[in-house]
Amino acid sequence: GGKDRSKAAKKRRRTNILTAAAAVLVIMLGAGVVGGTYFFDEVELPAAKTEDQSNTIKDSKGNTLAKLGEQNRTVVPEDKILPHVKYAVAAAEDKNFYKHHGIDMKGIVRAAWNNFTGGATQGASTITQQYARHAATLKDISINRKLREAVIARKLESKYDKNQIMGLYLNYIYLGKGRYGIEAAAAGYFGKSTIVKPEAKNAITVYEAAVLASIIKQPEPQKGGHQGYDPAINPVDAKARWEYTMANMLEMGWITQDVYDKRAYPKTLPANSNKSSAVNKPVGMVLRHVRAELTARGITQTDFDKGGLTVTTTIDPVVQAAAERAGSSKSKDSPMNGRPKTYQAAVIGIDPETGRVLGYYGGDNPEGTDYGSYLTGNGEKIDGGQSPGSTFKIYTLAAGLREDISFETTWDGTKRRANGTKISNAGAEDNAVCGGKIKFCG
Repeated sequence: GGKDRSKAAKKRRRTNILTAAAAVLVIMLGAGVVGGTYFFDEVELPAAKTEDQSNTIKDSKGNTLAKLGEQNRTVVPEDKILPHVKYAVAAAEDKNFYKHHGIDMKGIVRAAWNNFTGGATQGASTITQQYARHAATLKDISINRKLREAVIARKLESKYDKNQIMGLYLNYIYLGKGRYGIEAAAAGYFGKSTIVKPEAKNAITVYEAAVLASIIKQPEPQKGGHQGYDPAINPVDAKARWEYTMANMLEMGWITQDVYDKRAYPKTLPANSNKSSAVNKPVGMVLRHVRAELTARGITQTDFDKGGLTVTTTIDPVVQAAAERAGSSKSKDSPMNGRPKTYQAAVIGIDPETGRVLGYYGGDNPEGTDYGSYLTGNGEKIDGGQSPGSTFKIYTLAAGLREDISFETTWDGTKRRANGTKISNAGAEDNAVCGGKIKFCG
């Protein structure tokens, strides 16, 4: 009745143990596959985000008066973005972007390990993962987030091609100084565009594109930390990052050796170089009228905040400048110069053939009282023009003399207009008009 200790028995026991272990492993793998499949299916692919844009207000010559909206962004079609801009961004952020399927397994494991062990937190590695995090609004730092990010990235790669994903990414990214998207950044840092023909004067160059791409990693300084890659703030690290981007472009075959050898670090525009902006200038009053007219046409504040509107006004820059010189007390050419602050002029230049407003000066403060017309308190409706008051009495008198009407003529102030409405002198009561003799006004 003792335990069988023969070699055959030992072999059977080992076989049974291995068989049981294999069975457990198969069960665990099966459970992992089932769980992984469930997790993959459970994570939904969010719709591509509609990015808020700025609204562009132009004068009649096509010059930009201002960009208005919640975010300084101009969304551009992905197929219009210059190829070297896309390659520069890939070189800086994810040089294998055009080779992988949206996931960097090494990056996921590294980030998960760092998060698990309390090391430095790390973000998404690939461009697709970065956009996935943005599209799904994944902000927490956790292993679960990294896994969801990876699943969404994989699904993005299944639905969109590389060009589309790059376009979505380039229209979303933040590049510092309140500039969102690659087009706003190109305009802000260099006064150029990413969607014009390469030979155009205002087309962003390869070297400039590399500067923009190098800013993405950290656009602005961290308090007490790294100062970021804005050339105006941290020129040393910005140039080093640019060299890294240029080297990757060469390695990946996106630029020639000749282009690389001739590289020179481009100069960016000063931070306050947007001299065309009408904000805080007298012409800014026009922007309020634009907003009022848009409201009248049914464009709500929500529609306006989404942006993407381009409004061309009738303002002629030459006439506008003349109106400001004539009306502003700050102008030495104006008859208002040196007058008391209680004196205020308004100058409006109109094309008599079409009625178009070519120049509009309603005061030096575009957010203050509009002396050229009357806007409601919220600035969304034009209720009428400013009354000229007694200024027009001389013109009325001249018209009367032309019609041979005597200075001695009296008028009945109780009479009504042709449409039946009451005539009043600035809202005064009848007994306060013409010395109480309203029927015999002279």
